[in-house]
Amino acid sequence: AATPSVATGARLRYKPTAAPIASEATEYDPTAAPAAAPASGYDPTAAPNPEPTACAGTCCDSATWAEHDEPTHTCKWAVHRPQTRCRHRDAAGTPAFEACPAACDECPPPSLAPT
Repeated sequence: AATPSVATGARLRYKPTAAPIASEATEYDPTAAPAAAPASGYDPTAAPNPEPTACAGTCCDSATWAEHDEPTHTCKWAVHRPQTRCRHRDAAGTPAFEACPAACDECPPPSLAPT
């Protein structure tokens, strides 16, 4: 292990030991070669997608909901203060908690039944 040498303010400077400690050296040695490729089904794209993937779950926020007269007040805005912002409504009268269930923590609990 390293031993402290000279104290500088609240920080200590450490001198490295001559060689790694045997128990630590074997525990953290990297592998000689990279691990095998991921299992099949993993198919990354060549470049990042320009837009996030659509929600595939059962509890998704609306991509179009915005508070009446405030186009920047979307589900992404509501998530930061859901206790108050999720009561706000859009021009059609839809409250954020209906249009943004994930942001407003309104998603039903996951089912324990097998699928």
